[in-house]
Amino acid sequence: MCQTGKESGDNMSGIFAYIGREEPVGALLKGLGALQHRGGEVNGITVKVKDGFSSARTVGDMSRLGEECGRITAQGCCGIAETSVQSRAVGAASLVPAANHLFAVACDGSIHNYHSLKRWSREPFAVNTDEDLLLACLSISSVKECPQLAVKAAAALSGAPGFAFMSANESAVYAHAGNSPLFVGTGEGGCYLSSELAPLLAVCEKYTLLEKGETVRLRTDRALFYDAKCKKVKKSFSPIPDRVYFENEYRPDEELYACSLAAREVYTKFVRDARLTFDGLKLSRRSVEKLSRIILVGEGSSYAAALYGRNLLDTVTDIPSFAFRSGEFMFARGVMDDDTLLIAVSFRGETGATLACVRRAKAAGAKTLALTSSNISSLSMMCDYAVTFEGDFVRGVALRPFISCTLTLALLSLFIGGKNGVVTDLYLSVALKMAELLAGKIASAIKDNTAFAGAVNILKNAKNLYACGIGADYAASIEAADKMRTLCGIDCAAVPLTELAQYPTVSEGTVILAFVTGKTTAGASEAFLSRMKTRGARVILFTTDSIGEEMNAFDAVLSVNDTMPLFDALPCVAASFRLSLLLADAQQSDEKNEPVAS
Repeated sequence: MCQTGKESGDNMSGIFAYIGREEPVGALLKGLGALQHRGGEVNGITVKVKDGFSSARTVGDMSRLGEECGRITAQGCCGIAETSVQSRAVGAASLVPAANHLFAVACDGSIHNYHSLKRWSREPFAVNTDEDLLLACLSISSVKECPQLAVKAAAALSGAPGFAFMSANESAVYAHAGNSPLFVGTGEGGCYLSSELAPLLAVCEKYTLLEKGETVRLRTDRALFYDAKCKKVKKSFSPIPDRVYFENEYRPDEELYACSLAAREVYTKFVRDARLTFDGLKLSRRSVEKLSRIILVGEGSSYAAALYGRNLLDTVTDIPSFAFRSGEFMFARGVMDDDTLLIAVSFRGETGATLACVRRAKAAGAKTLALTSSNISSLSMMCDYAVTFEGDFVRGVALRPFISCTLTLALLSLFIGGKNGVVTDLYLSVALKMAELLAGKIASAIKDNTAFAGAVNILKNAKNLYACGIGADYAASIEAADKMRTLCGIDCAAVPLTELAQYPTVSEGTVILAFVTGKTTAGASEAFLSRMKTRGARVILFTTDSIGEEMNAFDAVLSVNDTMPLFDALPCVAASFRLSLLLADAQQSDEKNEPVAS
Protein backbone atom coordinates (compact mmCIF):
# COMPACT_ATOMS: atom_id res chain seq x y z
CA MET A 1 0.00 0.00 0.00
CA CYS A 2 1.10 3.59 -0.46
CA GLN A 3 3.55 4.68 2.21
CA THR A 4 3.14 8.10 3.79
CA GLY A 5 6.78 8.91 4.33
CA LYS A 6 7.06 7.26 7.72
CA GLU A 7 6.56 3.76 9.01
CA SER A 8 2.83 3.29 9.05
CA GLY A 9 0.62 1.09 11.13
CA ASP A 10 -1.73 -1.45 9.62
CA ASN A 11 -3.68 0.78 7.24
CA MET A 12 -6.05 -0.94 4.87
CA SER A 13 -5.83 -1.43 1.15
CA GLY A 14 -7.46 -3.93 -1.15
CA ILE A 15 -6.34 -6.04 -4.11
CA PHE A 16 -8.24 -7.94 -6.78
CA ALA A 17 -6.93 -10.14 -9.58
CA TYR A 18 -8.40 -12.07 -12.49
CA ILE A 19 -7.15 -14.54 -15.06
CA GLY A 20 -9.47 -16.32 -17.45
CA ARG A 21 -11.14 -16.45 -20.81
CA GLU A 22 -12.92 -13.11 -20.56
CA GLU A 23 -11.75 -9.54 -21.06
CA PRO A 24 -10.05 -8.67 -17.75
CA VAL A 25 -10.71 -4.92 -17.42
CA GLY A 26 -14.43 -5.25 -16.75
CA ALA A 27 -13.91 -7.95 -14.13
CA LEU A 28 -11.17 -5.92 -12.43
CA LEU A 29 -13.29 -2.75 -12.34
CA LYS A 30 -16.20 -4.58 -10.73
CA GLY A 31 -13.97 -6.25 -8.17
CA LEU A 32 -12.20 -3.01 -7.33
CA GLY A 33 -15.49 -1.18 -6.94
CA ALA A 34 -16.53 -3.61 -4.21
CA LEU A 35 -13.30 -2.91 -2.29
CA GLN A 36 -13.47 0.90 -2.22
CA HIS A 37 -14.07 0.98 1.53
CA ARG A 38 -10.54 -0.41 2.02
CA GLY A 39 -8.86 2.57 0.35
CA GLY A 40 -10.66 4.58 -2.28
CA GLU A 41 -8.14 7.41 -2.57
CA VAL A 42 -5.79 5.84 -5.13
CA ASN A 43 -7.02 3.24 -7.62
CA GLY A 44 -5.32 1.39 -10.43
CA ILE A 45 -5.47 -1.56 -12.81
CA THR A 46 -2.56 -3.28 -14.55
CA VAL A 47 -3.14 -5.79 -17.36
CA LYS A 48 -0.58 -8.07 -18.99
CA VAL A 49 -0.13 -7.29 -22.68
CA LYS A 50 2.16 -8.68 -25.33
CA ASP A 51 5.06 -6.31 -24.68
CA GLY A 52 4.78 -6.24 -20.88
CA PHE A 53 2.13 -4.41 -18.88
CA SER A 54 -0.43 -1.69 -19.51
CA SER A 55 -1.80 0.34 -16.59
CA ALA A 56 -4.57 2.81 -15.81
CA ARG A 57 -4.39 4.74 -12.53
CA THR A 58 -6.33 7.56 -10.89
CA VAL A 59 -6.11 9.69 -7.75
CA GLY A 60 -9.43 10.26 -6.00
CA ASP A 61 -12.57 8.19 -6.49
CA MET A 62 -12.56 5.56 -9.20
CA SER A 63 -15.22 7.18 -11.40
CA ARG A 64 -12.54 8.21 -13.93
CA LEU A 65 -10.77 4.85 -13.87
CA GLY A 66 -13.13 3.34 -16.44
CA GLU A 67 -12.25 6.09 -18.91
CA GLU A 68 -8.54 5.63 -18.25
CA CYS A 69 -8.91 1.89 -18.91
CA GLY A 70 -10.09 2.62 -22.45
CA ARG A 71 -6.47 2.79 -23.65
CA ILE A 72 -5.62 -0.68 -22.28
CA THR A 73 -5.44 -3.40 -24.92
CA ALA A 74 -5.61 -6.65 -22.99
CA GLN A 75 -3.83 -9.76 -24.20
CA GLY A 76 -3.53 -12.90 -22.16
CA CYS A 77 -6.66 -12.13 -20.13
CA CYS A 78 -5.03 -11.49 -16.77
CA GLY A 79 -4.58 -8.45 -14.57
CA ILE A 80 -4.35 -7.10 -11.03
CA ALA A 81 -6.03 -4.11 -9.39
CA GLU A 82 -5.54 -2.19 -6.15
CA THR A 83 -7.27 0.48 -4.12
CA SER A 84 -5.36 2.23 -1.36
CA VAL A 85 -5.09 5.37 0.74
CA GLN A 86 -3.39 8.49 -0.60
CA SER A 87 0.40 8.40 -0.79
CA ARG A 88 2.73 11.21 0.23
CA ALA A 89 3.36 12.33 -3.36
CA VAL A 90 0.69 12.65 -6.02
CA GLY A 91 2.61 11.48 -9.01
CA ALA A 92 3.01 8.52 -11.32
CA ALA A 93 5.54 6.89 -9.00
CA SER A 94 3.01 6.99 -6.17
CA LEU A 95 0.14 5.31 -7.98
CA VAL A 96 -0.85 1.67 -7.76
CA PRO A 97 -0.21 -1.05 -8.83
CA ALA A 98 3.53 -0.62 -9.47
CA ALA A 99 5.01 -2.05 -12.67
CA ASN A 100 8.23 -2.16 -14.68
CA HIS A 101 9.34 -4.31 -17.62
CA LEU A 102 9.69 -7.40 -15.37
CA PHE A 103 6.83 -7.44 -12.88
CA ALA A 104 3.62 -5.72 -11.81
CA VAL A 105 2.68 -5.85 -8.12
CA ALA A 106 -0.20 -4.81 -5.83
CA CYS A 107 0.10 -4.73 -2.03
CA ASP A 108 -2.47 -5.45 0.70
CA GLY A 109 -1.09 -4.11 3.99
CA SER A 110 1.99 -2.10 4.89
CA ILE A 111 5.73 -2.75 5.11
CA HIS A 112 6.97 -1.78 8.56
CA ASN A 113 10.69 -1.86 7.67
CA TYR A 114 10.03 0.33 4.64
CA HIS A 115 12.81 2.86 5.24
CA SER A 116 15.60 0.38 5.92
CA LEU A 117 14.75 -1.62 2.80
CA LYS A 118 14.37 1.55 0.76
CA ARG A 119 17.96 2.57 1.54
CA TRP A 120 19.13 -0.85 0.41
CA SER A 121 17.18 -0.85 -2.88
CA ARG A 122 17.35 2.82 -3.87
CA GLU A 123 19.26 2.31 -7.11
CA PRO A 124 18.34 1.78 -9.89
CA PHE A 125 14.72 1.88 -8.66
CA ALA A 126 12.74 4.93 -7.58
CA VAL A 127 11.04 3.80 -4.38
CA ASN A 128 8.20 6.00 -3.10
CA THR A 129 5.59 3.45 -2.01
CA ASP A 130 5.30 -0.03 -0.56
CA GLU A 131 4.41 -1.23 -4.06
CA ASP A 132 7.62 0.27 -5.47
CA LEU A 133 9.61 -1.45 -2.75
CA LEU A 134 8.00 -4.81 -3.43
CA LEU A 135 8.66 -4.33 -7.12
CA ALA A 136 12.34 -3.71 -6.36
CA CYS A 137 12.54 -6.82 -4.16
CA LEU A 138 11.06 -8.97 -6.91
CA SER A 139 13.23 -7.47 -9.65
CA ILE A 140 16.56 -7.60 -7.80
CA SER A 141 16.26 -11.19 -6.61
CA SER A 142 18.22 -13.91 -8.39
CA VAL A 143 15.41 -16.43 -7.80
CA LYS A 144 13.68 -17.26 -11.07
CA GLU A 145 10.74 -19.43 -10.00
CA CYS A 146 7.87 -17.16 -8.99
CA PRO A 147 6.55 -19.19 -6.00
CA GLN A 148 10.04 -19.21 -4.43
CA LEU A 149 10.43 -15.54 -5.37
CA ALA A 150 7.22 -14.66 -3.51
CA VAL A 151 8.36 -16.49 -0.36
CA LYS A 152 11.81 -14.88 -0.46
CA ALA A 153 10.40 -11.39 -0.95
CA ALA A 154 7.91 -11.89 1.89
CA ALA A 155 10.69 -13.04 4.22
CA ALA A 156 12.42 -9.66 3.84
CA LEU A 157 9.31 -7.67 4.77
CA SER A 158 8.28 -6.74 8.30
CA GLY A 159 4.56 -6.28 8.89
CA ALA A 160 3.50 -9.33 6.84
CA PRO A 161 1.67 -7.58 3.99
CA GLY A 162 -0.11 -9.65 1.39
CA PHE A 163 0.59 -9.04 -2.28
CA ALA A 164 -0.23 -10.17 -5.80
CA PHE A 165 2.04 -9.91 -8.82
CA MET A 166 2.45 -10.87 -12.46
CA SER A 167 5.61 -11.72 -14.36
CA ALA A 168 6.20 -10.50 -17.90
CA ASN A 169 7.40 -14.00 -18.82
CA GLU A 170 4.15 -15.91 -18.30
CA SER A 171 0.38 -15.55 -18.24
CA ALA A 172 -0.26 -16.21 -14.57
CA VAL A 173 -1.11 -14.35 -11.37
CA TYR A 174 0.80 -15.07 -8.16
CA ALA A 175 -0.25 -14.06 -4.66
CA HIS A 176 1.20 -14.40 -1.17
CA ALA A 177 -0.99 -14.00 1.94
CA GLY A 178 0.16 -11.91 4.89
CA ASN A 179 -1.63 -10.84 8.06
CA SER A 180 -4.87 -10.55 6.13
CA PRO A 181 -5.89 -13.75 4.33
CA LEU A 182 -6.71 -13.64 0.64
CA PHE A 183 -9.66 -15.32 -1.05
CA VAL A 184 -9.20 -17.47 -4.15
CA GLY A 185 -12.31 -18.17 -6.22
CA THR A 186 -13.06 -20.19 -9.34
CA GLY A 187 -15.94 -19.86 -11.77
CA GLU A 188 -16.86 -20.38 -15.40
CA GLY A 189 -14.96 -17.26 -16.39
CA GLY A 190 -11.65 -18.23 -14.78
CA CYS A 191 -9.84 -17.72 -11.47
CA TYR A 192 -10.12 -14.74 -9.14
CA LEU A 193 -8.23 -13.36 -6.15
CA SER A 194 -9.61 -10.83 -3.67
CA SER A 195 -8.86 -9.27 -0.29
CA GLU A 196 -12.47 -10.07 0.69
CA LEU A 197 -14.98 -12.73 -0.21
CA ALA A 198 -17.81 -10.33 -1.04
CA PRO A 199 -16.54 -9.32 -4.54
CA LEU A 200 -16.41 -13.01 -5.51
CA LEU A 201 -20.02 -13.84 -4.65
CA ALA A 202 -21.48 -12.90 -8.03
CA VAL A 203 -18.75 -14.38 -10.25
CA CYS A 204 -17.46 -17.53 -8.53
CA GLU A 205 -18.87 -20.95 -7.76
CA LYS A 206 -16.25 -22.07 -5.21
CA TYR A 207 -13.68 -20.40 -3.01
CA THR A 208 -10.89 -21.13 -0.56
CA LEU A 209 -8.87 -19.10 1.92
CA LEU A 210 -5.18 -18.38 1.35
CA GLU A 211 -3.70 -18.36 4.88
CA LYS A 212 -0.69 -16.41 6.13
CA GLY A 213 2.53 -17.60 4.49
CA GLU A 214 0.81 -19.49 1.67
CA THR A 215 1.31 -18.72 -2.02
CA VAL A 216 -0.94 -19.40 -4.99
CA ARG A 217 -0.33 -19.54 -8.73
CA LEU A 218 -3.47 -18.77 -10.73
CA ARG A 219 -3.88 -19.98 -14.29
CA THR A 220 -6.94 -19.74 -16.51
CA ASP A 221 -8.27 -23.14 -15.50
CA ARG A 222 -6.68 -23.98 -12.14
CA ALA A 223 -4.95 -22.79 -9.00
CA LEU A 224 -1.75 -24.29 -7.53
CA PHE A 225 -1.03 -23.74 -3.83
CA TYR A 226 2.27 -23.68 -1.94
CA ASP A 227 2.95 -23.64 1.80
CA ALA A 228 5.41 -21.38 3.63
CA LYS A 229 8.27 -23.69 2.60
CA CYS A 230 7.19 -23.55 -1.04
CA LYS A 231 5.97 -27.14 -1.13
CA LYS A 232 2.85 -27.84 -3.15
CA VAL A 233 -0.25 -28.40 -1.02
CA LYS A 234 -3.85 -29.29 -1.73
CA LYS A 235 -6.60 -27.01 -0.51
CA SER A 236 -10.29 -27.81 -0.44
CA PHE A 237 -12.79 -25.41 -1.98
CA SER A 238 -16.17 -24.53 -0.47
CA PRO A 239 -19.32 -23.48 -2.32
CA ILE A 240 -19.89 -19.74 -2.50
CA PRO A 241 -22.30 -18.75 0.33
CA ASP A 242 -25.89 -18.16 -0.68
CA ARG A 243 -25.88 -14.53 0.38
CA VAL A 244 -26.49 -11.36 -1.54
CA TYR A 245 -23.78 -8.75 -1.10
CA PHE A 246 -25.28 -5.32 -0.74
CA GLU A 247 -24.00 -1.97 0.36
CA ASN A 248 -26.03 1.03 1.44
CA GLU A 249 -25.01 4.66 1.35
CA TYR A 250 -27.32 6.57 3.67
CA ARG A 251 -27.36 10.29 4.22
CA PRO A 252 -26.24 11.04 7.79
CA ASP A 253 -29.75 12.16 8.81
CA GLU A 254 -31.20 8.91 7.45
CA GLU A 255 -28.48 7.00 9.26
CA LEU A 256 -29.50 8.63 12.54
CA TYR A 257 -33.14 7.56 12.34
CA ALA A 258 -32.16 4.00 11.38
CA CYS A 259 -30.30 3.52 14.70
CA SER A 260 -33.45 2.63 16.63
CA LEU A 261 -34.28 0.04 13.96
CA ALA A 262 -30.78 -1.41 14.33
CA ALA A 263 -31.33 -1.81 18.08
CA ARG A 264 -34.63 -3.55 17.42
CA GLU A 265 -33.02 -5.94 14.93
CA VAL A 266 -30.29 -6.93 17.39
CA TYR A 267 -32.82 -7.57 20.13
CA THR A 268 -35.01 -9.66 17.82
CA LYS A 269 -32.06 -11.78 16.70
CA PHE A 270 -30.59 -12.65 20.09
CA VAL A 271 -33.64 -12.65 22.39
CA ARG A 272 -36.38 -15.22 21.87
CA ASP A 273 -39.12 -16.03 24.35
CA ALA A 274 -37.40 -13.80 26.93
CA ARG A 275 -34.20 -15.86 26.69
CA LEU A 276 -30.78 -15.15 25.18
CA THR A 277 -29.99 -17.31 22.16
CA PHE A 278 -26.54 -17.14 20.60
CA ASP A 279 -26.75 -19.84 17.94
CA GLY A 280 -23.42 -21.50 17.24
CA LEU A 281 -21.76 -20.13 20.38
CA LYS A 282 -20.95 -23.36 22.20
CA LEU A 283 -19.56 -21.92 25.42
CA SER A 284 -20.32 -24.33 28.25
CA ARG A 285 -20.60 -23.31 31.88
CA ARG A 286 -17.40 -25.22 32.62
CA SER A 287 -15.40 -23.50 29.84
CA VAL A 288 -16.58 -20.06 31.03
CA GLU A 289 -15.71 -20.81 34.65
CA LYS A 290 -12.17 -21.74 33.53
CA LEU A 291 -11.58 -18.36 31.88
CA SER A 292 -8.97 -16.27 33.67
CA ARG A 293 -9.29 -13.22 31.40
CA ILE A 294 -11.22 -11.79 28.46
CA ILE A 295 -9.40 -9.56 25.96
CA LEU A 296 -11.23 -7.39 23.44
CA VAL A 297 -9.50 -5.85 20.42
CA GLY A 298 -10.67 -3.50 17.69
CA GLU A 299 -9.74 -0.47 15.62
CA GLY A 300 -11.49 2.88 15.24
CA SER A 301 -15.18 2.71 16.13
CA SER A 302 -14.77 -1.03 16.70
CA TYR A 303 -12.28 -0.21 19.45
CA ALA A 304 -14.80 2.16 21.04
CA ALA A 305 -17.34 -0.68 21.01
CA ALA A 306 -14.74 -3.08 22.46
CA LEU A 307 -13.92 -0.63 25.25
CA TYR A 308 -17.62 -0.24 26.00
CA GLY A 309 -17.96 -4.03 26.11
CA ARG A 310 -14.97 -4.37 28.43
CA ASN A 311 -16.73 -2.27 31.05
CA LEU A 312 -19.89 -4.36 30.72
CA LEU A 313 -17.99 -7.65 30.97
CA ASP A 314 -16.25 -6.42 34.11
CA THR A 315 -19.64 -5.56 35.58
CA VAL A 316 -21.65 -8.72 34.92
CA THR A 317 -19.16 -11.60 34.53
CA ASP A 318 -16.60 -11.21 37.36
CA ILE A 319 -13.93 -12.16 34.79
CA PRO A 320 -11.01 -9.69 34.43
CA SER A 321 -11.49 -8.00 31.05
CA PHE A 322 -9.22 -5.76 29.00
CA ALA A 323 -9.60 -3.78 25.77
CA PHE A 324 -6.82 -2.83 23.36
CA ARG A 325 -6.46 -1.24 19.97
CA SER A 326 -5.61 -4.03 17.54
CA GLY A 327 -2.66 -2.13 16.10
CA GLU A 328 -1.07 -2.04 19.56
CA PHE A 329 -2.01 -5.48 20.82
CA MET A 330 -0.61 -7.26 17.77
CA PHE A 331 2.86 -6.16 18.93
CA ALA A 332 2.28 -6.60 22.69
CA ARG A 333 3.81 -9.33 24.83
CA GLY A 334 0.82 -9.78 27.11
CA VAL A 335 -0.04 -13.15 28.59
CA MET A 336 -2.45 -15.36 26.66
CA ASP A 337 -3.12 -19.05 27.20
CA ASP A 338 -5.90 -21.60 26.90
CA ASP A 339 -7.78 -19.86 29.74
CA THR A 340 -8.07 -16.66 27.67
CA LEU A 341 -10.98 -15.61 25.48
CA LEU A 342 -10.13 -13.07 22.78
CA ILE A 343 -13.13 -11.17 21.41
CA ALA A 344 -12.17 -9.59 18.08
CA VAL A 345 -14.47 -6.70 17.18
CA SER A 346 -14.63 -5.52 13.57
CA PHE A 347 -17.75 -4.17 11.89
CA ARG A 348 -16.81 -5.54 8.46
CA GLY A 349 -14.53 -8.32 9.71
CA GLU A 350 -11.60 -7.48 7.45
CA THR A 351 -9.28 -5.29 9.57
CA GLY A 352 -5.72 -6.54 9.09
CA ALA A 353 -4.46 -5.67 12.58
CA THR A 354 -7.44 -7.40 14.20
CA LEU A 355 -6.83 -10.52 12.12
CA ALA A 356 -3.20 -10.48 13.25
CA CYS A 357 -4.37 -10.38 16.89
CA VAL A 358 -6.57 -13.41 16.29
CA ARG A 359 -3.68 -15.30 14.72
CA ARG A 360 -1.49 -14.49 17.71
CA ALA A 361 -4.19 -15.58 20.17
CA LYS A 362 -4.76 -18.89 18.39
CA ALA A 363 -1.02 -19.58 18.41
CA ALA A 364 -1.07 -19.12 22.21
CA GLY A 365 -3.98 -21.55 22.58
CA ALA A 366 -6.59 -18.92 23.45
CA LYS A 367 -10.21 -19.21 22.39
CA THR A 368 -11.24 -16.63 19.80
CA LEU A 369 -14.63 -15.08 19.14
CA ALA A 370 -15.45 -12.80 16.21
CA LEU A 371 -17.99 -10.02 16.66
CA THR A 372 -18.87 -8.64 13.24
CA SER A 373 -21.73 -7.88 10.88
CA SER A 374 -20.58 -10.38 8.25
CA ASN A 375 -20.57 -14.15 8.52
CA ILE A 376 -18.58 -14.36 5.28
CA SER A 377 -15.74 -12.16 6.50
CA SER A 378 -12.15 -13.26 7.09
CA LEU A 379 -12.61 -12.69 10.82
CA SER A 380 -15.65 -14.95 11.06
CA MET A 381 -13.81 -17.73 9.27
CA MET A 382 -10.62 -17.44 11.32
CA CYS A 383 -12.15 -17.43 14.82
CA ASP A 384 -13.37 -20.41 16.82
CA TYR A 385 -16.75 -18.75 17.32
CA ALA A 386 -18.57 -15.99 15.49
CA VAL A 387 -21.39 -13.74 16.67
CA THR A 388 -22.79 -11.65 13.83
CA PHE A 389 -25.18 -8.79 14.45
CA GLU A 390 -27.65 -7.66 11.83
CA GLY A 391 -26.38 -5.02 9.46
CA ASP A 392 -25.51 -4.35 5.86
CA PHE A 393 -22.27 -2.87 4.63
CA VAL A 394 -22.40 0.88 5.15
CA ARG A 395 -20.53 3.53 3.22
CA GLY A 396 -20.04 7.00 4.60
CA VAL A 397 -20.71 8.22 8.12
CA ALA A 398 -22.35 5.39 10.04
CA LEU A 399 -23.57 5.08 13.63
CA ARG A 400 -25.70 1.95 13.26
CA PRO A 401 -22.74 -0.47 13.37
CA PHE A 402 -21.63 1.01 16.70
CA ILE A 403 -25.15 0.78 18.16
CA SER A 404 -25.61 -2.78 16.89
CA CYS A 405 -22.19 -3.91 18.06
CA THR A 406 -22.38 -2.42 21.55
CA LEU A 407 -25.87 -3.78 22.15
CA THR A 408 -24.71 -7.21 20.98
CA LEU A 409 -21.76 -6.97 23.36
CA ALA A 410 -24.12 -6.06 26.20
CA LEU A 411 -26.27 -9.11 25.51
CA LEU A 412 -23.16 -11.27 25.13
CA SER A 413 -21.95 -10.02 28.52
CA LEU A 414 -25.24 -11.13 30.08
CA PHE A 415 -24.90 -14.51 28.37
CA ILE A 416 -21.36 -15.07 29.68
CA GLY A 417 -22.32 -13.72 33.10
CA GLY A 418 -25.15 -16.24 33.26
CA LYS A 419 -22.80 -19.08 32.37
CA ASN A 420 -20.46 -17.90 35.13
CA GLY A 421 -23.26 -17.86 37.70
CA VAL A 422 -23.11 -14.08 38.23
CA VAL A 423 -26.24 -12.92 36.38
CA THR A 424 -29.39 -14.04 38.19
CA ASP A 425 -32.65 -14.87 36.44
CA LEU A 426 -34.27 -11.75 37.90
CA TYR A 427 -31.47 -9.44 36.74
CA LEU A 428 -31.53 -11.05 33.29
CA SER A 429 -35.28 -10.59 32.90
CA VAL A 430 -35.03 -6.90 33.84
CA ALA A 431 -32.05 -6.38 31.52
CA LEU A 432 -33.81 -7.99 28.57
CA LYS A 433 -36.88 -5.86 29.17
CA MET A 434 -34.71 -2.73 29.15
CA ALA A 435 -33.02 -3.96 25.95
CA GLU A 436 -36.45 -4.35 24.36
CA LEU A 437 -37.27 -0.73 25.21
CA LEU A 438 -33.92 0.60 23.98
CA ALA A 439 -35.09 1.26 20.40
CA GLY A 440 -37.76 3.62 21.72
CA LYS A 441 -35.27 5.31 24.06
CA ILE A 442 -32.94 6.00 21.12
CA ALA A 443 -35.80 7.40 19.03
CA SER A 444 -36.78 9.67 21.92
CA ALA A 445 -33.18 10.87 22.44
CA ILE A 446 -32.93 12.38 18.95
CA LYS A 447 -36.17 14.36 19.01
CA ASP A 448 -36.01 18.15 18.75
CA ASN A 449 -35.72 20.10 21.98
CA THR A 450 -34.40 23.50 23.01
CA ALA A 451 -31.29 21.98 24.60
CA PHE A 452 -29.95 21.04 21.15
CA ALA A 453 -30.21 24.64 19.92
CA GLY A 454 -28.38 25.93 22.98
CA ALA A 455 -25.63 23.34 22.58
CA VAL A 456 -25.13 24.29 18.91
CA ASN A 457 -24.65 27.95 19.86
CA ILE A 458 -22.05 26.95 22.43
CA LEU A 459 -20.16 24.80 19.92
CA LYS A 460 -20.04 27.58 17.32
CA ASN A 461 -17.71 29.56 19.57
CA ALA A 462 -15.49 26.69 20.67
CA LYS A 463 -11.71 27.12 20.38
CA ASN A 464 -10.89 23.71 21.87
CA LEU A 465 -13.31 20.79 21.83
CA TYR A 466 -13.04 17.63 23.92
CA ALA A 467 -15.31 14.64 24.55
CA CYS A 468 -14.88 12.76 27.81
CA GLY A 469 -16.32 10.28 30.27
CA ILE A 470 -15.40 7.56 32.74
CA GLY A 471 -15.58 3.84 31.94
CA ALA A 472 -18.29 3.03 29.39
CA ASP A 473 -19.01 6.75 29.10
CA TYR A 474 -15.46 7.31 27.85
CA ALA A 475 -16.04 4.64 25.19
CA ALA A 476 -19.18 6.51 24.13
CA SER A 477 -17.20 9.76 23.98
CA ILE A 478 -14.74 8.20 21.51
CA GLU A 479 -17.57 7.54 19.07
CA ALA A 480 -19.05 11.00 19.65
CA ALA A 481 -15.71 12.70 18.99
CA ASP A 482 -15.24 10.70 15.79
CA LYS A 483 -18.62 11.79 14.42
CA MET A 484 -17.99 15.42 15.41
CA ARG A 485 -14.72 15.37 13.44
CA THR A 486 -16.23 13.60 10.44
CA LEU A 487 -19.48 15.54 10.11
CA CYS A 488 -18.35 19.01 11.19
CA GLY A 489 -14.68 19.00 10.18
CA ILE A 490 -13.51 20.30 13.56
CA ASP A 491 -10.89 18.88 15.90
CA CYS A 492 -12.44 16.95 18.77
CA ALA A 493 -10.33 14.73 21.00
CA ALA A 494 -11.77 12.00 23.22
CA VAL A 495 -9.99 11.93 26.59
CA PRO A 496 -10.78 10.11 29.87
CA LEU A 497 -12.44 12.63 32.17
CA THR A 498 -9.96 12.04 34.98
CA GLU A 499 -7.12 12.85 32.58
CA LEU A 500 -8.80 15.81 30.89
CA ALA A 501 -9.16 17.55 34.25
CA GLN A 502 -5.34 17.82 34.35
CA TYR A 503 -5.00 19.37 30.86
CA PRO A 504 -3.56 22.92 30.94
CA THR A 505 -5.37 23.67 27.66
CA VAL A 506 -8.76 23.54 29.41
CA SER A 507 -9.51 27.23 29.78
CA GLU A 508 -11.62 30.04 28.33
CA GLY A 509 -12.94 28.97 24.91
CA THR A 510 -12.85 25.24 25.69
CA VAL A 511 -16.06 23.25 25.19
CA ILE A 512 -16.42 19.82 26.77
CA LEU A 513 -18.86 17.12 25.62
CA ALA A 514 -19.24 15.16 28.85
CA PHE A 515 -20.93 11.74 29.07
CA VAL A 516 -22.21 10.87 32.54
CA THR A 517 -24.64 7.93 32.66
CA GLY A 518 -23.31 5.86 35.56
CA LYS A 519 -24.65 6.77 38.98
CA THR A 520 -21.55 5.32 40.66
CA THR A 521 -19.33 7.78 38.78
CA ALA A 522 -21.72 10.75 38.68
CA GLY A 523 -20.35 12.37 41.83
CA ALA A 524 -16.73 12.18 40.73
CA SER A 525 -17.66 13.32 37.21
CA GLU A 526 -19.50 16.36 38.56
CA ALA A 527 -16.50 17.33 40.68
CA PHE A 528 -14.08 17.12 37.74
CA LEU A 529 -16.40 19.01 35.39
CA SER A 530 -17.09 21.74 37.94
CA ARG A 531 -13.35 22.20 38.41
CA MET A 532 -12.89 22.70 34.65
CA LYS A 533 -15.89 25.02 34.50
CA THR A 534 -14.23 27.33 37.04
CA ARG A 535 -11.27 27.57 34.62
CA GLY A 536 -13.55 28.98 31.91
CA ALA A 537 -14.60 25.82 30.09
CA ARG A 538 -18.20 25.35 28.97
CA VAL A 539 -19.79 21.93 29.48
CA ILE A 540 -22.42 20.18 27.36
CA LEU A 541 -23.65 17.23 29.41
CA PHE A 542 -25.06 14.00 27.96
CA THR A 543 -26.77 12.12 30.75
CA THR A 544 -29.92 10.37 31.93
CA ASP A 545 -33.00 12.17 33.20
CA SER A 546 -32.40 11.10 36.80
CA ILE A 547 -28.77 12.28 36.86
CA GLY A 548 -29.63 15.41 34.88
CA GLU A 549 -32.02 16.57 37.60
CA GLU A 550 -29.10 16.66 40.05
CA MET A 551 -26.37 17.87 37.63
CA ASN A 552 -28.21 20.85 36.15
CA ALA A 553 -25.62 23.56 36.73
CA PHE A 554 -23.85 23.12 33.39
CA ASP A 555 -24.18 25.13 30.19
CA ALA A 556 -26.37 22.62 28.32
CA VAL A 557 -27.87 19.34 29.52
CA LEU A 558 -29.04 16.80 26.94
CA SER A 559 -30.76 14.12 28.99
CA VAL A 560 -32.29 10.84 27.80
CA ASN A 561 -34.77 8.46 29.38
CA ASP A 562 -33.24 6.13 31.96
CA THR A 563 -32.79 2.47 31.05
CA MET A 564 -30.10 0.66 33.06
CA PRO A 565 -26.29 0.99 33.30
CA LEU A 566 -25.72 -1.58 30.55
CA PHE A 567 -27.51 0.54 27.95
CA ASP A 568 -27.73 4.15 29.21
CA ALA A 569 -24.80 5.45 27.13
CA LEU A 570 -26.26 4.32 23.78
CA PRO A 571 -29.13 6.87 23.58
CA CYS A 572 -26.60 9.52 24.62
CA VAL A 573 -24.38 8.58 21.66
CA ALA A 574 -27.39 8.94 19.35
CA ALA A 575 -28.08 12.37 20.87
CA SER A 576 -24.47 13.42 20.26
CA PHE A 577 -24.79 12.29 16.63
CA ARG A 578 -27.89 14.47 16.29
CA LEU A 579 -25.95 17.39 17.78
CA SER A 580 -23.17 16.89 15.21
CA LEU A 581 -25.74 16.96 12.39
CA LEU A 582 -27.30 20.16 13.71
CA LEU A 583 -23.90 21.82 14.03
CA ALA A 584 -22.98 20.78 10.47
CA ASP A 585 -26.25 22.30 9.21
CA ALA A 586 -25.55 25.50 11.14
CA GLN A 587 -22.07 25.70 9.62
CA GLN A 588 -23.51 25.41 6.12
CA SER A 589 -26.12 28.09 6.84
CA ASP A 590 -23.47 30.45 8.18
CA GLU A 591 -21.36 29.93 5.04
CA LYS A 592 -24.32 30.78 2.79
CA ASN A 593 -25.08 33.93 4.77
CA GLU A 594 -21.51 35.23 4.79
CA PRO A 595 -21.19 38.51 2.86
CA VAL A 596 -19.25 38.27 -0.38
CA ALA A 597 -16.02 40.30 -0.33
CA SER A 598 -16.02 43.11 -2.88
